[in-house]
This record gives sequence, C-alpha cells and structure tokens, in this order.
Amino acid sequence: WTRGFVQILTINCMVFISFQMLVPVLPLYVTTIGGNEASVGLVMAALTLAVLLVRPFTGWLVDNRGRRIVMIASFTTFTLATALLAHPLAASVAALIAIRIAQGIGWSGVNPSVSAIVTDIIPARRLGEGLAYQSTSQSIAMAIGPASGLFVLGLAGYTPTFLTSVAL
Repeated sequence: WTRGFVQILTINCMVFISFQMLVPVLPLYVTTIGGNEASVGLVMAALTLAVLLVRPFTGWLVDNRGRRIVMIASFTTFTLATALLAHPLAASVAALIAIRIAQGIGWSGVNPSVSAIVTDIIPARRLGEGLAYQSTSQSIAMAIGPASGLFVLGLAGYTPTFLTSVAL
C-alpha cells in the first residue's frame, strides 16, 4: 500500500473517531441542559437529516469540483461545527440542532470524497481489498470512539470532550 493510502485511512479513522465520540455524549449533554427524550431525538436526528438532504449534492461536487477540495471542506465544516459545541451558546436545544445541521452538512461530504480518493489510489486488482481496509478504519473508530468520548467525559466534563473531538 502507498503512503497516500495509509494517510487517507488514518485521516478517515480519526474523523470517524471524532464523530463517534459524540454519539453517547450528546444525548447526555442534551439532558444535562434540560432537554427531554424528544429533544435528544431531535438533536441526534438533525445531523442525519442534513446528510440525507445534502449528500447527493456533495457527491456531485466530488465528481465535478474535486475530491480533495470536497474532503477538506467537509472535514473543516464538520470540525468547526463540532467546536461550536464547546461554546456556552450551545447550551440550548435549538442551538444544538443548528450545530448538528452544520455538522451534517460537513459530514455529508466525508464518505463520498474519501471513498472517491481511495478508489483513485487503489490499483483496480485490489479494489475490494482496499475498500475493505477503508471500511475497517471506520469500524475501528466505531469500536473505540464512543468509549473514548465517555472516558473523556467522565475524566474532564463536556467542554473538554467536545474539544478532544475537535482535536482529532
């Protein structure tokens, strides 16, 4: 495997860990700021709904404007939106929904851009194997991200957890 392939898998794993850290932490945060179960559902669903609406467009951008630029823009948008979670103004359900929509807009370009870059890098005869490694990098993140988020939360609280997610 090439250095570029290993780099893209590492970047992919790190951004997925960042995402997965928030999965168990955000519902707890919503209830901490006074939200109920319905609020938790809305906050968590906001990202997915934004992804569903925006991802077809980001796929088009990947093909027509460039894989790398979409990847960088997607990671940057997701990271900046995640940083907003650490801001005191994020202590309302409405603000969290807005932040999750912004995260979703960023997240919508992650998979299409990374997958396209991976398929560009991998030799055709090893495409299935390479894509398996890509999905494994995401599975590693799903395995360690949630526990990492809860660990940092228990150790240091919400703001440091959000900032750790941003740092990844």
